[in-house]
Amino acid sequence: MSSQEILKALGQLQEATAEARRTIKEAHVARKDLLAAVKDQRDAISRAIDDEVGRRVAEISDETRDQMRQAVVDTMARFEADWRAKLGLG
Repeated sequence: MSSQEILKALGQLQEATAEARRTIKEAHVARKDLLAAVKDQRDAISRAIDDEVGRRVAEISDETRDQMRQAVVDTMARFEADWRAKLGLG
């Protein structure tokens, strides 16, 4: 191999190395962007889950409160009916 061929090969190697470095930098930027997008989506999903859980807990709480209220009313009505019967008012 002549010295000119060696110099030409070195020049090509330097160009290829520079291109590889640019590609690596672009890949690094793309990776950072992807990680940021994944984090944003993860945060959005977490917020959506928190909102849905809160909504369902509130719904169950309301249903439970209504059922407990009705159970108290029913129990009071039975006691009142029993007392009325015992007192001969019924």
